Amino acid sequence: MARLWQKARAELPAGSALLSVEFEVPGQPAEDVLTGAGRAVYLYHVSPCDQPPVGTELPHRVDKPPKNECSNVRSDSSSA
Repeated sequence: MARLWQKARAELPAGSALLSVEFEVPGQPAEDVLTGAGRAVYLYHVSPCDQPPVGTELPHRVDKPPKNECSNVRSDSSSA
């Protein structure tokens, strides 16, 4: 799940949702957890602060996060 979250953060536009049935993203608190029928669905959103630094975008990526909006976000080194 950690690799999937890294991929989602790099490739999905800000505001996109990631839903995961039964699997949590390690080290990333879910925004919401829906439960029922003995299963859990975890909700995560990609924020502008999750986007890769300018200059490291994937070739198909055209939008960039606003500057200075993400100054207090933890570094990627804490996610594995």
